[in-house]
Amino acid sequence: VTVSKPTQANFQVSIPESAATKFAPQLVLFLPYSSTIGPLLPVIQPPKTLALVYPMTAPNTGFDALTQTSSTVRLQAKPNFPEAGTYTFAIYNAGQAAGQFKFFLNQGGHTGATWSDMWNWPQQWWRDQMFAGFSWMTLIVPLLVALSLWFVYLRLDHHQLHPHKTYIRKPTSRTNKKSS
Repeated sequence: VTVSKPTQANFQVSIPESAATKFAPQLVLFLPYSSTIGPLLPVIQPPKTLALVYPMTAPNTGFDALTQTSSTVRLQAKPNFPEAGTYTFAIYNAGQAAGQFKFFLNQGGHTGATWSDMWNWPQQWWRDQMFAGFSWMTLIVPLLVALSLWFVYLRLDHHQLHPHKTYIRKPTSRTNKKSS
């Protein structure tokens, strides 16, 4: 990440709730520096950087109401970027069991949803379901959404409001009197 002015960011590493005790993520932040300095790490340190290691924090399990998934935040940090330059992040597993994780980096800007987020929501929902682990919600919710859309279609068709169909105009009592 390239920073143009000193700033602070929020890091968060989440893992599926089922892997909360097996996977131990560690985060390393490489700051631009005049020489290469840092502890012995299982990742290669870029030249001319200072390595800062962020250990795991107390587990914090959260439930996302939008995607109906639970995940455990295993690492949270708010590092300062003291100077302009390029910062590199490395996440590695300090535990024995492998696993998947999500990494969030937020500078504290706008966090609201955009239209592209709304269009991509089904894909994001599916990814979060697969990340958190297969559950009954993974199958039931798409079926309920499809059934709801089908009922909306039937209701529009019943009231002859469907935009892709042409309907035959029903004769009214006024048109019947004129023709006789």
